Amino acid sequence: MLLSKRLIPPKMQIDIFISYSHQDEVLHGQLAKHLKPLEHEGLIRSWYDRQILPGEEFEAEISSELNAASVILLLISPDFISSEYCWGTEMKRAMERHEARTARVIPVILRPIDWRSTPFGKLLALPRDGKPITTWPNQDEALLDVARGIRSVVTELNSSPSGTETASSVRPGAKPADGHKDSPAQPPATDSRVSVARVHLSRMTRVVDKLRMYKIRVDGAVVGEIADGQTTTFKVNSGQHSITLTIDWCSSNTLSFEAQGDEDIHLECGNNSALRAIWAPHSYVYLKRV
Repeated sequence: MLLSKRLIPPKMQIDIFISYSHQDEVLHGQLAKHLKPLEHEGLIRSWYDRQILPGEEFEAEISSELNAASVILLLISPDFISSEYCWGTEMKRAMERHEARTARVIPVILRPIDWRSTPFGKLLALPRDGKPITTWPNQDEALLDVARGIRSVVTELNSSPSGTETASSVRPGAKPADGHKDSPAQPPATDSRVSVARVHLSRMTRVVDKLRMYKIRVDGAVVGEIADGQTTTFKVNSGQHSITLTIDWCSSNTLSFEAQGDEDIHLECGNNSALRAIWAPHSYVYLKRV
């Protein structure tokens, strides 16, 4: 079955990874509240490290979410800059994805710090003019400005006419270093000029969740759904990709793969023990290459 024209729903749910120092927990919490309307509308799914459950592998979970997100927020402060993990791991990987044009990276300036000479200094920051949130007379107005900026990015990603790479093919960073407008997005995955691979995903029949659909996320963006016992096929551009399946608050492992052009990639999925929905929701659904 080809998803064809219905591969991308009218409104995709965009995965957002939030990188921040735990010293900025309060400001992060306030920002999370201002992002709730976007979550309630089903436009975004935000993730941060406090969502990791006991017994899960900390670095593996962070790496998985960081590599799958379409939008990465860097909450900038003196503590973020001085954090070895925020700076050396999360920021570094975020900027790698920026350079590869597989994610939109947005610096959010929480507190005053000399950030404009950093690797992310060439990107347009939020709130407007990169004015630190704590220096605004009314911090809720600053946070509202950030939320509106993120909404504009989500709207742009949803309006992009590309295929399975709608979110990931848009050039991240709203303001290039040369001051010119962003370059056009890469051709869509279904463009005849681009070498594409066919991904065949088969869902095994199970009694549990038999009437429920799994959402298919490719490179962080929802590209379709799959029913119990169904096999669905979609196309992706050549290159590195990641795929995750979600249902309610549960998800599968994130499977990374490289598409090498005119080839067929076969994947299989299904649910594990129902108990995993409670104690291991990130592995409730299994996903593997066959």
